[in-house]
Amino acid sequence: MQKKKKVPNFAEQKRAFDQVMEAYRKSQVHITGLGCINLAPTKGASIPHDPARPLSAEFRADVERIVESVVAAKYHQWFWAAYRWFDSGEALEHELFAQRLLGDRRHSWEQRLGGKFVEMGLFPPKKYFCHQRMR
Repeated sequence: MQKKKKVPNFAEQKRAFDQVMEAYRKSQVHITGLGCINLAPTKGASIPHDPARPLSAEFRADVERIVESVVAAKYHQWFWAAYRWFDSGEALEHELFAQRLLGDRRHSWEQRLGGKFVEMGLFPPKKYFCHQRMR
C-alpha cells in the first residue's frame, strides 16, 4: 500500500510569507524610530523585562537567515529590493513591483519561504513574540 503524498497548503504558505515579511518591514522602523523615556523617579522597573522574549533584531536575523538559505546568492539584492526596501502601504503595489523585478520565480520563493517560516515557528509573528515566562 502506497502512502499518499502530502500536498502543501499553498494559501497558508503565501499568507505566512506575507505576514512575516510585513512584520520584518515593521521591525526595521522600530529600530530606527524615535523613542523617549520617562525620567521621573519611580519605584522599581516600570516595564518588567523578560530576557527570554525574542527581540525584533533576533526576528530579523532569523528571517534573513532563512531567506539566504532559500534564495540563490546572486538574487539576494533583487529579493531585498523587492520585499524590504520598496516602501508602500498597498499590498498590490508590493506584488506588482516584485513581479516586475523578479518575474515568475518570485512565486516559487514565496511558497518555499512561507513553508520555512511555518516550519521554523516564525509564523504567525504575533506568536513568535509572545513568550510566557516560566515561574
